[in-house]
Amino acid sequence: LRPADCCLRAPNEGAPAPHERRHTMHIYIIGTGPGNPDLLTGQAKAAIAASPILVGDKRMLAPFASSGKHLVPTYRRDEICRLAA
Repeated sequence: LRPADCCLRAPNEGAPAPHERRHTMHIYIIGTGPGNPDLLTGQAKAAIAASPILVGDKRMLAPFASSGKHLVPTYRRDEICRLAA
């Protein structure tokens, strides 16, 4: 797993200038396969455990409903960018 750029810019937009960054955030993109949490890798489980916010399809978030994490049922880039801002 590698953290994605927190600004989620398109590849042709380039990296943000240092003065544009307000805070450091890591966004991990994790493939959930068929949606069974038992099939996640150890790295995926560790990233999920360390994350206060989980974003994804509502069916994939369902197993984490009682986790106490903030769940955001979306996969739309504009909504994810709004969260990261």
